[in-house]
Amino acid sequence: MWRIHFALLENAMPNTIVNAEIQALERDVREALEKRKRRDLRLLLAREHPNDIAVVLERVNHDQRHHVFNALSLSNQAEVLNELSPRVARQVLEDLPIPRIARILDRAPMDETARRARSILWVPGTGSSCRART
Repeated sequence: MWRIHFALLENAMPNTIVNAEIQALERDVREALEKRKRRDLRLLLAREHPNDIAVVLERVNHDQRHHVFNALSLSNQAEVLNELSPRVARQVLEDLPIPRIARILDRAPMDETARRARSILWVPGTGSSCRART
């Protein structure tokens, strides 16, 4: 039963109703990525709420997610990571070297870090954790 609940939780965010502001943010993010305007992307993301960025990350493809996450400051990465579904957070972390993951998690409150690490790094039903690059 807990596996069903976990699966529903992991898939909850992509199915949420996205308001006009987040749709505009997603459009701007995709445009900056297509035009390869990293500076514009950084400036755009710097003024957005971590939850809004997380919603956009949930909706873009893997490569776009990687570029957007890397455009964030370390403190924003920690905040956004906290807002992501466990599935997407795990995908983001799998692309990062372990020292970088440690620096990001150092920016998060310790109790929150422990809770998120448990939900992100442990893969239910497999008996294993995700593999991050070293």
